[in-house]
Amino acid sequence: MQQGEQQYFRQSDPFTPTIITTTSPASPTTTMTTTSSSNTSSRFSFLNGQYNQLIDDLSIIDDMMVYQEDEEEGIYDNTIADASRVVAKKQQSLEDLQQSEIDYVHSLTTFEDFFASRIQVWFDQNQRSSKSIGNKLQDIQELFRVWGHLLKTHRSFCQSLKERKQMWGPTQLISDVLLDLHTNMIPLYEQFMKRIGKTIVALDQLYRASSFTKIVNVTIADHDMIYFLRLPLQRINVYIFTIERLIESTLPGHPDYRGLKQAAQLFRFEQFQGRLSDCRKHLAVMEIQRTMPNCPATVTLTRRVLLQAPLVKVNLEDPSNTSDIRTYILYNDMLLFCKQSLPSTSNINNNINSNKKLQLKGKLELRGALVRPFLPQLAEEILDSKTGRNKMNILNTFRNNKKTGAMTQQKLPTAIYGFEVLVMEGNADYMAAFHQNYGSSGPAVRRRHVLRAYSAEQQDAWLKNLDHAIQLVNTPTRVIVQ
Repeated sequence: MQQGEQQYFRQSDPFTPTIITTTSPASPTTTMTTTSSSNTSSRFSFLNGQYNQLIDDLSIIDDMMVYQEDEEEGIYDNTIADASRVVAKKQQSLEDLQQSEIDYVHSLTTFEDFFASRIQVWFDQNQRSSKSIGNKLQDIQELFRVWGHLLKTHRSFCQSLKERKQMWGPTQLISDVLLDLHTNMIPLYEQFMKRIGKTIVALDQLYRASSFTKIVNVTIADHDMIYFLRLPLQRINVYIFTIERLIESTLPGHPDYRGLKQAAQLFRFEQFQGRLSDCRKHLAVMEIQRTMPNCPATVTLTRRVLLQAPLVKVNLEDPSNTSDIRTYILYNDMLLFCKQSLPSTSNINNNINSNKKLQLKGKLELRGALVRPFLPQLAEEILDSKTGRNKMNILNTFRNNKKTGAMTQQKLPTAIYGFEVLVMEGNADYMAAFHQNYGSSGPAVRRRHVLRAYSAEQQDAWLKNLDHAIQLVNTPTRVIVQ
């Protein structure tokens, strides 16, 4: 090294020191090896620490990448499993629909082969005896003709389901089959609803002939003729329920999804559903007429059953007593209450619906009637377990349980649901069924009929329908039909 030169280390690479030589005329040549070696050692130690930290960081990142890959693989596996479950659920819904359709076709066939054929034979034997029988025959035969077309349509649909099931796969469609069914069946159900009203009235009148009753007053698989007539009025709901299940088990991106949504909208047609409900309420009038001797609610073209349910008749002398349970039947022009009658021994095996017979207890005319929820003070009396009335009820319960040997602790209700019907005194057919007078001084004296419901929903339904029926009977110009 020349005189006057100096050398020192400069870091240009973390692992290789660089020697730089400088010349100083004022000083002799000096080597800075010792000092530079000390600095280089400390810097290598620092860099080595950075390197180790870098390796640790890269190791953590690598572990995270491996975990993410495993997680993504698990998500992929779960997606496949979920898709498989969806496909299996959809296939199960299709199989349930197919079995339901087979049963429905069997029921339609049973009615046609048994009841329709028997009624036709009876008409052939008796239509010359009365002109009115010929008119009834025409009404009933028109319905039977529609019934035959319904049977043919549903047999075809059943075959389509069978064929589609044989080629079933994850990408297969079912909405096209359901849309074809809707196109083919709706005009027939329109005709059925159009003719069922006159058929109900005609059948009710024919039931008065003992020879007619003898051939139709039978059951098949514990079902009577009215049961089979009701089936077409309930069938639409089966398809609505099934389509909703199919939509739930179909991914939005599936080509079947849009068609199923369209089918659901078509089958839920509100106006159509309202007409089906009205026909069921009309058919219920004839059914009650058949199960209640001396029923004052005769079958007409306009009478409907709005509600039918067991309710507790409240004794105002002991309002917490819930033992008096009666079946209440609300028509669009009157309210009946009855008891379930026990079948006699001779009728158990011979009489149709012998276990469904109802014994009429009373009738409430709704003209001029009022309806309201429970009065607050009455609800408080029922809930207050410290009142003498409630104590008397608990004592009676204790005695009854002691007699039967089944002592149980009485559970007091936490909420009371019910309503009151206030009827004009002159309109009450069975005055013994009512309790105290209600009303101020004047000619309008009302009788109070207090009923307990089992839930808030039941209470609201009765209040709504009673108010509707009362409005109908108090509006003479309106047609009494819901």
